[in-house]
Amino acid sequence: MRLLPLSAFDGLLAPMRGKRMGYIRGEHGNVGDTLQERAAYELFRLQGLDVQWLGPVAPGREPWDWEKRDGMWQGTAPAGLDGLLLFGGGNMGLPGGSSAIRAKAAALGLPMTCLPNSWRAPERLSGQVRYCARESESIRLYCPEAELWPDMALSFNFPDNLQATYPVRRKLGVFLRNDRESKFSGRNVPGNEGPAFGRIKKRDIHGYMELAASFETVVTDALHFSICALAAGRRVYLLPGAYPKNYGMWSTWLRDLGCLWADDPDQIEELRP
Repeated sequence: MRLLPLSAFDGLLAPMRGKRMGYIRGEHGNVGDTLQERAAYELFRLQGLDVQWLGPVAPGREPWDWEKRDGMWQGTAPAGLDGLLLFGGGNMGLPGGSSAIRAKAAALGLPMTCLPNSWRAPERLSGQVRYCARESESIRLYCPEAELWPDMALSFNFPDNLQATYPVRRKLGVFLRNDRESKFSGRNVPGNEGPAFGRIKKRDIHGYMELAASFETVVTDALHFSICALAAGRRVYLLPGAYPKNYGMWSTWLRDLGCLWADDPDQIEELRP
């Protein structure tokens, strides 16, 4: 079961058909990154693309347990590639590992498509680059030349029986981030179980789905956790993060999928005493 039909992504990958592409993997900070990458892997396969996977990038990290064909990417690309596909997620405009990976990829001099992403500040890469944004706020604020395409996770093929596999165990679950992407970090929100995120391994999509599906109503500022809860048919409130990504994703895609929005936890009736 996909939240959006595969046809919503046709034009995103159409220019790569008949070409040999290299996919550059990014750093994976949480389950949402893995969800996006597995969805991309499935889309490439279904579209019949010829894609060679380059990564993971960071030294010392083992290959993902579901994809072991390629070794470490050291900043070079195999001969014969027509272009590059750059990982979605990783937040454009944010200094750090993901930004360095993008710059290293651009330095290879091949035409490059940045898969749907969000911007926290302006970021431009050298060479022939096709920018793809996953929500309208990034285009409006930081990258007006970007094309609008859905987050790759909206094409993920969730189990059809997700609701039955992971039944509701409690009425309300509140899961707020405690990192640089959080707007409410350190705030005492009743029932917040955010630390539960830390007990789920970064590649454990099923653990993420099980946790999200365990509640009748989910309140969260974690974008891909909200997507998992929507896939399970739960009532979902998405809260803002430290930059406009969450609101952009909600107003562009998730609102039409039944997701609710609140600017602040105090606005949510289920959280009031």
